[in-house]
Amino acid sequence: MFRHHPRILRICCCLAVFGMQLAAADPLDEQLPVIELMPDMQAEWAGERLVYNGVPMSIRNFASRQPAKEVLGYYERNWKERDSDQVSYSRVEDFDSIGFKSRDHFYSVRARDTDYGSEGSLVVSLALEEVEDPGRTTEFPIVPGSEIVSTIEAVDRSTRAETIVSTNLRTVGSNEIWFQSQLTRNGWVQERLGTPLPGERRVITFQKGKQLCQITLIGDNPEHPGRTLVLVHWIKGGEKS
Repeated sequence: MFRHHPRILRICCCLAVFGMQLAAADPLDEQLPVIELMPDMQAEWAGERLVYNGVPMSIRNFASRQPAKEVLGYYERNWKERDSDQVSYSRVEDFDSIGFKSRDHFYSVRARDTDYGSEGSLVVSLALEEVEDPGRTTEFPIVPGSEIVSTIEAVDRSTRAETIVSTNLRTVGSNEIWFQSQLTRNGWVQERLGTPLPGERRVITFQKGKQLCQITLIGDNPEHPGRTLVLVHWIKGGEKS
């Protein structure tokens, strides 16, 4: 039975705030610094080792009893002590964010108020100028003519996985037929017939040895009018698979 890795999937929500775009032979081996926690802050890893559109990064989600303004102010003061000209500010939806570049890395904190204080994310990434080949590429078969929106590769509990988001001008049915044909030729076995979802949506799953993939097809998505949105979640197995 196919199962999502929840930590990997939660990463997608955090990355929408950071519109950043590989450094080592295996970018997942990149050693990144860690943002020190504010006193009384609780945090857990959303993605300790991941690569987003070719950029190595890590994400920790946090909760604090302090309001978002105090959390951002705490990091702003600390960073300005290191370099007063490097702190940047932004707001996306209901999150306020600050960023700081130091040497080869970029540090970001985003936060919003909650009933108990605040919540948000601490993100560290390799600076873009240090990335040898940034971009949205994947080894997974993609429908010809597709535009890749994002790629996220991560290691979660020693399991390597990749999530690819793309769009194309084909219908949901045409996409399903293409993946069934292409993956079957490449040795994948479809676990069951495509599962219809409400509206113009379908989910198909395949297995190849220890590898699993789930492909979600969404027709005429509001964010991509006239195009089919394709979400591929590919569990590759071990770290070096």
